[in-house]
Amino acid sequence: MGFTVNREISAGGVPVFQQNYENAQGGFTLDTTGLTTGAVVPAGTVMGIDEATRKAKVLKVATLHANAADDAVVYQVKKGHLLIVGDYLAAVVGGKAYAITEIDTTNADYDVLTVGTTLAVALTAGDALFESSATGAAAAAYATVAKGLLFQDTKVGVNEPLAVTIRGTVYERRIPVVTAAIKALLPNIIFSQSF
Repeated sequence: MGFTVNREISAGGVPVFQQNYENAQGGFTLDTTGLTTGAVVPAGTVMGIDEATRKAKVLKVATLHANAADDAVVYQVKKGHLLIVGDYLAAVVGGKAYAITEIDTTNADYDVLTVGTTLAVALTAGDALFESSATGAAAAAYATVAKGLLFQDTKVGVNEPLAVTIRGTVYERRIPVVTAAIKALLPNIIFSQSF
C-alpha cells in the first residue's frame, strides 16, 4: 500500500498581510455603487465601513504607469484599478478633481484615463490617482471614513460578508497604492516594505 501526493491550488494568491491582529467583521457587505459587477476588489484595498448600515465602501485608486505633465488630460495607469467613466479623478487631497470622460483599455500594459480638464499637477510613475468628490476636497468622502484594509479578495456582485483589517501589518508592495494622506488615517496599519 502506497500513498500519493495530491496537489491543491488555493483560490487566493500571494498573502498580503504579514500579521493580522484585528478585523472588523460580522455582516459587512460591499457597497457596489460605482463598481462593475464581476470585478474583483483585491485584498489590501482601503475601505470605509459604516457600523450602523453594515456597508463597506471601496476607496478607488490607480497607480500611474508613466509620468504626466502638469497640463495633462490623459493619464496612463496600471491595469487592475476599479475606476469607471464618470468617477471624479484627483491626484492631491484637496486639489483639483474632474470627471473621467473615457477609459481606453486596449493597451496590454496599461489603461488610459481621460479627463476634460487637467489636474494641474506634474506626476511621476508610481504616484496615486484616486476617486474624489467633484471639488477634489478630502479624497472624496471616503478619506474621512477610511477605517482599514480589505482582508481578502472580494468579487463585486457576490453578496457575501467581508472583513476589514483595522490593525495589522501589510506588505505594501502587494496591495493597491495608498497615499500618505490615507495612511495617516490608518494609524494601526503598518505598511511593510518587505516583499
